[in-house]
Amino acid sequence: MRSQVREKVEYILQNYVDIFIFLFLVFTKSIIFIWTLHKNYVSPTVKYSLFASLFIMVGISLLFKTKGRIKFLYIMDLIVSIAIVADLTYFRFFNDLISVNSIRNIGLLGDVGDSVENLLQFTDFLFLTDVVLLIPVMIYFRNRKPHLAVFKKRVLAFVTLFVLGIIMQYSGIRALSIEQPGLLSSLRNKKYVARCIGNIGYHGVDIYNVVTTEIKKSQKLPEAKKKKIEKILLSNKDKGKNFANIGKGKNLIIIQVESLQQFAINRKINGQEVTPNLNKFLKSSLYFDNFYYQIGEGNTSDAEFMTNNSLYPAASGAAYTIYSHNVLNSLGTALKKKNYYTSVFHGNRKTFWSRNVMYPTEGFDHFYSKEEMDASEIVGLGISDKSFLTQTLDKLQTLQQPYYSFVITLSSHFPYTSAAKRSNLDVTGFEGTDIGNYLKGINYTDEQLGMFLKGLEAKGILDNSIVVMYGDHNAIPVKDKSILYKLVGEKDNSDYTWFKKYQKVPFLIHFPKDKHKGINHLFSGEMDTYPTLANIFGLNAPYTLGKDMLNSKEGNLTFRNGSFTDGKTFYVSTVDKFYDIKTNKAIKPTKAMLEEKDRRQQQLEYSDDILNKNLLKEFVSKNANQNN
Repeated sequence: MRSQVREKVEYILQNYVDIFIFLFLVFTKSIIFIWTLHKNYVSPTVKYSLFASLFIMVGISLLFKTKGRIKFLYIMDLIVSIAIVADLTYFRFFNDLISVNSIRNIGLLGDVGDSVENLLQFTDFLFLTDVVLLIPVMIYFRNRKPHLAVFKKRVLAFVTLFVLGIIMQYSGIRALSIEQPGLLSSLRNKKYVARCIGNIGYHGVDIYNVVTTEIKKSQKLPEAKKKKIEKILLSNKDKGKNFANIGKGKNLIIIQVESLQQFAINRKINGQEVTPNLNKFLKSSLYFDNFYYQIGEGNTSDAEFMTNNSLYPAASGAAYTIYSHNVLNSLGTALKKKNYYTSVFHGNRKTFWSRNVMYPTEGFDHFYSKEEMDASEIVGLGISDKSFLTQTLDKLQTLQQPYYSFVITLSSHFPYTSAAKRSNLDVTGFEGTDIGNYLKGINYTDEQLGMFLKGLEAKGILDNSIVVMYGDHNAIPVKDKSILYKLVGEKDNSDYTWFKKYQKVPFLIHFPKDKHKGINHLFSGEMDTYPTLANIFGLNAPYTLGKDMLNSKEGNLTFRNGSFTDGKTFYVSTVDKFYDIKTNKAIKPTKAMLEEKDRRQQQLEYSDDILNKNLLKEFVSKNANQNN
């Protein structure tokens, strides 16, 4: 009996050793990767989901003969390994996982090659080591006489493993769906999904969502849901009249600063101010000190999109590339109805992020891009901020008034090395680090912004203009959190602290003659910019999801990953916990908090419906007919 068992085991090991090697290698690599995402929290059930994914792959491989099976498993190992390296690289900057829609923007890598190279680490390639080492093993098995199992047995083995894998994976997916309804359909928190159902399971869900989304786009939204969405949009207005119409007839200049984060403001290093010019300007402005970026995968373009449309960015991918042909009710369009000339200034090529297509959709008359400007001085991805802002200032003096000009800086883009070379800021103690390069890079941009603002004042432009300035997104990748915390003296390493304190960006509004200066503590974000300016300029902006920051008593800040705050409690989706902002302690959610969580998720879903179904085309047309 024992000899029979031994013979059976030897037979399996001899003829199916490739399967055991595959299971061991891919499972081990996946577990290491998932642990890298969050060392303090990995779902105890993730190993079952991983084995479920692997059983499905192995099951499919059994449909092939021996050589075909080995080749199939090798290809699967290669694909999983490449996906892990891509996820790690993406994660280090975006603190998120790569998706199908973000891969659609692969053409942008030519412009951000330095950023990608800076994020890759030597250890990443260890995930590919086995792929290389297995090549001679593949050759050995190819030359070896294959074991030919009966086809019926292979089919039976396939069905058994495939069904077992599906059942196991379904159990994990169902449990996650019950825990966080809507999470899998929106993938608003990709890291959490991967930590619960594995990296392979996450990518499977992502592919499934892309396919089903394309199918849904071709289907009509139920009329009842469409009416509900329109009703919510139209009712999402604050009744206050603070600052109403005070911008009538004045120019609007919005300056979106690349990678400007709040921790750099009023920060000193080795006795020197990092942003002396911005520190001075915000003292004469209305400054919002609890303002956050809310971007998705579209980064800078998402910040632009929210600022000009007050709709959430795409759940996956970049809104600028996915929805550039939609009908939008943008800030530029609303100002054009007030006879404003609208323009954009940016020192990168015009096709980057499909801006050349999106800007006309957003109501801009002209886009002054790298192709139309003097591009002889390049820093990082495009024209240096010094040259760019000098040329922009000259051009502003020639524009027809009143005008709305959207100015987007670029030099302080990750990895910051090019701009850092143009700064004399002493960063002793942080030299050669991303933090040190960032501080020097943003110091360079601050100097150029100082010259630009002085130019606006000297030319008399500030006297008849409202200037808005904010940072577009985070500057420091999560991989550099420890170095940032060393700079600022932070001791709390929780997700809550990282989110609440270090994902803020500066936001200010400067009024002529330095009027209305002060500090506003409302918890707000990029989604709230358009409704706020609509109030200031007396615009009709019925289809926005943000709030007027000057007339709101309570924050309405929702992030694309499902985190949110009202200024009293803060929900962090990456750990699925609520925190009391006063005490900074985790609290047990009340029924009202859980209902609010569902409402915020519904808001994200409605924004997706608006964009996926191009609902504003119908809503805007209906609104125009009613006003005629």
